[in-house]
Amino acid sequence: MFPMTKQRKHVTVSEAAARAGCTRQGIHDAIEAGKFPGAYQIGDAATAAYLIPLNELEAWMKTRKRRPKNGN
Repeated sequence: MFPMTKQRKHVTVSEAAARAGCTRQGIHDAIEAGKFPGAYQIGDAATAAYLIPLNELEAWMKTRKRRPKNGN
């Protein structure tokens, strides 16, 4: 029998950007705008990274408007 895997509850900025189909800067902008109130920073100043609650990312993705890639 295989061990049960624990489902992750947080994602990194890079993972969030990939899931949302946007840039890492777009995720950082959303963090700064308070779109992910449960996001928190880990590491020291040189290696700081954010972890974003997956449920908050999914809710944000449902509400945001996507821009067409061709600029129209």
